[in-house]
Amino acid sequence: MLIAMVLFLVIATALGTVITSSISSHRLSREKTIADEVALQELESIRRLPYESVGVVSGNPPGTVVASKTVSVRGLNATITTQISYVNDPTPTSYATSANYKRVVVTVTRARDGKQLTSQSTYVAPPARAPYGGINFAIVNAQVVDVGDSTPVSGVTVQLGTGPSAPRSDSTGQTGLVTFAALTANPESGPDAYYDLTLDLPAGYVVLAEDTPPGAAAHAQLAPGQTFDTALRVYRPATIEIELRASDGSAYGGVATVTVSSSRGSEAFEYTGGPLTVTTIGGEQVVPGLEYTVSAVGAGGVEAPPATKYVPDDYPTDLSSSFTLTFPPVGVLAVSVTWAGAPASGATVTVTGGPDDVSLSGTTDATGAVTFANVTAGTGYTVTATKGGASASTTTDVVEGETTTVALALPTGGVAVSVTWAGSPVAGATVTLSGGPEGISASGTTDGTGSVSFANAPAGAGYTVTASKSGQSASASASVGDGQTTSVSLALPTGTVIATVTWAGLAVSGATVTLTGGPMGTSVSGTTGASGILTFANVPAGTGYTVAATRSGQSASASTSVAAYGTSNVSLALPTGSLTVRVRRGSSNQSGATVKVTGGPMGITLTGTTVSGGLVTFTDVPVGSPYTVKAWKCSVSNPKSATDSAVTVDAGSNSLTITFSTNTCPLP
Repeated sequence: MLIAMVLFLVIATALGTVITSSISSHRLSREKTIADEVALQELESIRRLPYESVGVVSGNPPGTVVASKTVSVRGLNATITTQISYVNDPTPTSYATSANYKRVVVTVTRARDGKQLTSQSTYVAPPARAPYGGINFAIVNAQVVDVGDSTPVSGVTVQLGTGPSAPRSDSTGQTGLVTFAALTANPESGPDAYYDLTLDLPAGYVVLAEDTPPGAAAHAQLAPGQTFDTALRVYRPATIEIELRASDGSAYGGVATVTVSSSRGSEAFEYTGGPLTVTTIGGEQVVPGLEYTVSAVGAGGVEAPPATKYVPDDYPTDLSSSFTLTFPPVGVLAVSVTWAGAPASGATVTVTGGPDDVSLSGTTDATGAVTFANVTAGTGYTVTATKGGASASTTTDVVEGETTTVALALPTGGVAVSVTWAGSPVAGATVTLSGGPEGISASGTTDGTGSVSFANAPAGAGYTVTASKSGQSASASASVGDGQTTSVSLALPTGTVIATVTWAGLAVSGATVTLTGGPMGTSVSGTTGASGILTFANVPAGTGYTVAATRSGQSASASTSVAAYGTSNVSLALPTGSLTVRVRRGSSNQSGATVKVTGGPMGITLTGTTVSGGLVTFTDVPVGSPYTVKAWKCSVSNPKSATDSAVTVDAGSNSLTITFSTNTCPLP
């Protein structure tokens, strides 16, 4: 009995397993049969829909079909999933629309464990070809790409949110591509003027800001027949860790400004102790696959050598990168600038070169000094001071922890001034030199050669040189060259004197005219011409001149002044006198007698008739001799005449009595 029971147990156990397996197989077969029926019924229901309705709600293509639903049929609880997609299968020579017909796939899975029971598919064609073969439709090919490693991203839901054929959505495949076909072209304006693409990203991904609407990659206006190919770039954000160290390698304990930059922008961060973690730059999470540069400026302006590398270290496995920057040893550079021996305030001082190839700049204070702190210790620095177009430079080294003093003297030159007046050197003229880059004011006095020199003048432009004497001045602009002497010639102003000499109202030719005096003690002379005029040109402007004219022992003079670049007219009248002639016959005064005076220094001829008392007076007669005086009185019965020669006329009043001595009557 024991043996029989053991045998029964062994046989029964095996038989039970077979029976259990048979029951399970029967149940699965039954469920698959039911699932096939359900799937086929779902396909048939979809086939009966209008072609435009064959599509998942808000899917690609859109339609009225629900993407997923649950059913309970004869004890089977299952989920029906429907996928509908366009098929790109154009006939030869036809226009490619990527939407020639639709493929429908119905999948049934068991509710309790998600096991797929069946998957059935069918194709649905449009009842008629699209107008114009679909040539007016537009297409959007959107590919989702990970910029970190330039690989496509699958399983991303792409939403076509706006536009006349929206909404639609679809998920990317292995190539990261989604195609939205058979799209109606956009109108020119209105709410449907653009198709906008957005992404439902997997956890940990973000999209580049410019690849979201209204960025050009995700915001398009489509024309009839247009195919819009676009790439939507996504990434897993990276992290940058930054640590600063002192020159001895210890942790940097001060405050610093750290700048992180890439081709997408830069941002400055305050470092108050390390490490500094950077997750966003300019409001954007750190984009991987780019070259980033990290620089730091510490207390006093000391700069750490920047570091550059690609971030992150191993995308997408390791999304972080570390930067370590070390500040160099520093010293102090004190620069003093002088010009012509005086402090040069406002000079621009630059420090260039050195181990970091720096470029520093500063401006001297009122004492001509400027200090640069925290300069990297090392050799090869060039220090240059510039002001007013002049510059001086030198090279120097900076020692760690020490102050290096640099003295710069801006270049100077000289100014040599010569002063003339009417072509002659002017001694004792006051000469001033003013202006220039330092606004100097210096003065001096010309020597016997009319010269004065100014040394040690700051090199540059903008100088004014002025010479003055006796109330007259002249000036000129000048520039001073480095180590050179600039020559400046100044001519004090001159004018013209025109002397007109007359005698008894007549122009006097051959008169000697002299011009003397004035600020230069001038003494020049000349002779009048037929017009009685003599011109003195290039006469030093000023006062105290005397103009004198001489002729035939007689002279006249006048004082005058000469205006700068003007003309002084001087009239000189030689002296005259009056001559009264009395005509007598015996002891009897003769009225009505004709008197004629000729000769004298001007060879004049004067004629008159005696009046009561036998007198006739001639005025304005040139002083001098010899004059000849003739008198006559003609009558038929008793003509009379007389002549007196070698008569002299003096200045003032002169008188002469002439007595008829002949019985003639000469013509007048």
